[in-house]
Formats: sequence, C-alpha cells, structure tokens
Amino acid sequence: MNPVLLKSGGRRESDGAYLCSIVVLGKQVAVEDYGSLGKRTNTLLNMVVQSVSHLQNITKSDIIVLEGAGSCTEMNLMNRDIVNIPLVRKVGLELIV
Repeated sequence: MNPVLLKSGGRRESDGAYLCSIVVLGKQVAVEDYGSLGKRTNTLLNMVVQSVSHLQNITKSDIIVLEGAGSCTEMNLMNRDIVNIPLVRKVGLELIV
C-alpha cells in the first residue's frame, strides 16, 4: 500500500481550481487544490519515511525497492517531490537510475 495517495477530486466551482484528495495510510485527510500541496511536503515526506522505516523493521529486509511516480527529471517539482530522489536521500538508500 502507498503511504500517501493523491487522488484527483475534480474542480472547485467557485474558482475552477483542480482539487486533490490526500489519502494517508488509507484514510482521507484533506481535499484541497493542487497548489496548496506544497505546504504539506515536509509532513507527507516524513509520513512516507516513517512507513519505509516501519517496513524495514517488520520485514528485516536488506533491500527495499521504492518506485517513484512521475519523472525525477521534472526540476520544477524537485523542491516538493516526496517520491523520487528526495525520498531515497532521506531514508539513506542507494539510488539506481
């Protein structure tokens, strides 16, 4: 299971902004416009890191494979990316490109 899921939520009628449902550990925690997601980057990244750490602890695995979404070459998103290079660096894993 993905610890964080961003699910399209349609458009807000008042201003036409595209909405996103934020699901953390299987429970919806918020519905907001995509522009607001940047404010949650650190919190969401920490939740993902905790989930990876928990997975390592309960499985006693030497290898954990993390698959990111989107492209790690999207430099415009790097400062709020929680699924590619920043996650690998944060949990101290080896990056294979």
